[in-house]
Amino acid sequence: MKKKLCSVLFDEVALTPHLTYDESQDEIIGFKDFGNEREFKLCDHALVFMLKGVCSNWRQPIAYYFCEGTTAAAVVVWILKEIITKVLQSGLIPLALICDQGPTFRTAIAMLKEDTERKRNLNGEYNGK
Repeated sequence: MKKKLCSVLFDEVALTPHLTYDESQDEIIGFKDFGNEREFKLCDHALVFMLKGVCSNWRQPIAYYFCEGTTAAAVVVWILKEIITKVLQSGLIPLALICDQGPTFRTAIAMLKEDTERKRNLNGEYNGK
């Protein structure tokens, strides 16, 4: 059980805009790409996600998204919910989200907390206040 406990780490890193042709996929890489939505805008950042064991010494990059400028907090929330769903489906147990304290990530975490409190209140659970 302890081997399944993990943290989700994420960060946004600056990139030098550059286009590359991927022959195997027959596509050009380097445009803004959130998986379900691709725009022909040069990306200058990447949003990167990784899992790290809490009680075990393992880590695994699991996703990255090319973006233009800072990613909106609502998009970060959507991606985090997708990732956490997939992590839970894999049998791993995410215990924490770890990121820097940039304004976008602070807003995203606040949005997740509000969403959780709203759902708990709708279910009649005590919210700790």
